[in-house]
Order: sequence, then structure tokens, then C-alpha cells
Amino acid sequence: MTLRADKITFAYGPTRPALRQVTIAMRPGELLGVIGPNGSGKSTLLRALAGLIACPDGCVCLDDAPLVSFGRKALARRIAFLPQNTEAAFEFTCEEIVALGRFPYLGGLGFLGGEDLAVVRRCMEQTDTLSLAGRPLGSLSGGERQRIWIASILAQSADHLLLDEPTSALDIQHQAEVFALLQTVSRQGNAVAVVAHDLNLAAQFCDRLALMSVGKIVCEGTPDEVMRLTNLAPVYGGNVAVATNPVTGGPLVVVLAAERLTTEPLP
Repeated sequence: MTLRADKITFAYGPTRPALRQVTIAMRPGELLGVIGPNGSGKSTLLRALAGLIACPDGCVCLDDAPLVSFGRKALARRIAFLPQNTEAAFEFTCEEIVALGRFPYLGGLGFLGGEDLAVVRRCMEQTDTLSLAGRPLGSLSGGERQRIWIASILAQSADHLLLDEPTSALDIQHQAEVFALLQTVSRQGNAVAVVAHDLNLAAQFCDRLALMSVGKIVCEGTPDEVMRLTNLAPVYGGNVAVATNPVTGGPLVVVLAAERLTTEPLP
């Protein structure tokens, strides 16, 4: 159950390279955080891993088989992808949106069975959205909608989950709850990868981090290994410092004002 990219490249045009010889693997039981500044290739990497773009060089493989060898439903049973921006074409209820995640398992008539309905309910409970089941998606706040979409990809019951900035519209309480949920999902044997801009959330919850810059993975390892000033400063600029989180004991990234710039870690 391994999803792996091996030396993949991709460009949006002759002057817009997005991925440059990227190699990375998702591991069952692990929450992988993909971090880096805007334009570093994070979203493109997840789209490649989901099989949504074709890379002219390298290969994306699932269990050593190229993604192109899988049918649509077969791939959807193995890989679930939540993009950065999600829209519903019709005015579905929240429960109907979550039920869309069961598409890969529906028979010819397209009806949900008892097991499907139980999965939908469980995923809405996990994301604290069950009370929203009958409401139209368009009536929700941005944060509530995002939690519905997260419930929908959980309902796919895939063993590989790819989420592109899933907490961008959430308050700090729900951000932490979503990361804790993804951590729990990974501990159940799933491989989970999440693009995150909040370095401290990523450091707190992720088992492994991949730091990207200009289409390459420049550093990969545990949060303690990646969240070092020597790794972060060249990527994010010199206005960052790394301290120790007084609560978790892990790394804490701090953005400094210009007058506080330093090349040394904080105490």
C-alpha cells in the first residue's frame, strides 16, 4: 500500500516549471506534512500524487503500478483528494455532499446502501458536522463548508488521503481538531499527506515533513530535523527564528520583525 512519486517533473508552460525531479513516498500509518512558501510546488505535487496531472518525466506508482493503469473507480477507492478550492455544482445538502464520497462503491443503480449511510454518518460525527446534515451547503460558513468536504473524502474510505490546505478557512480550534483527526486516521493504517502553511501545526501533528522550494524537496524528515533555521531561512527568508515550544517540547517557528532579525535560534 505505497503511493510513490519517483523523479517526477511538471511544468505549466515553458517558463513555469512546478516540479523538478521530485521523489517522495507516502507511508501507511503516517501523517506527512508538505510545507513551503507560495509557488513552491506543494499543490502540484499533491495533484500529481492523486493522478490528476500527467508528469512527462518520472512515474507516480501505487503498489508499484503506474496510476494510469488504474480505472477511475478503482483509483478512487485507493486515493482520496481534497483540493484547495471546492465548489458544488448544485445546491446539495451537507449529507448529500458527504455521500458523494461513496461514489466509488455504488452499484449500477447508484443507490446508497445501509453500510454507505453508516459511513456517511460516522464521517460527519468525526468532523463535528452531523448537526448540519440537512442544511444546504451554501448556507454554511467557510469553515463549516470545509469540514463537510473533509467528511466527504473520509467517506471514500481510501487508504491514501491527500488534502491541500484543509484548515485554511477554519478557526484555531477546528484547525487543531482537523489535524488531530488526520493524525488519528493515519494511526488506523492510512497514509495521509497534507499541504500546510501553518508550520507550527505541521510540527505539532505531522510525523514527517517535506519542505519544498522552487519545485524541489529541499529537506525531508521529522519535524525536529526539518524545522531548523539552516533549513527554513534559505526558503522563507531571514526573518524566521526557531524556538522550543514550551508545551509540546517540539520546534516553534517565529516570524521576527525587521529589528529582531537574527541568524541564531531563539533560546
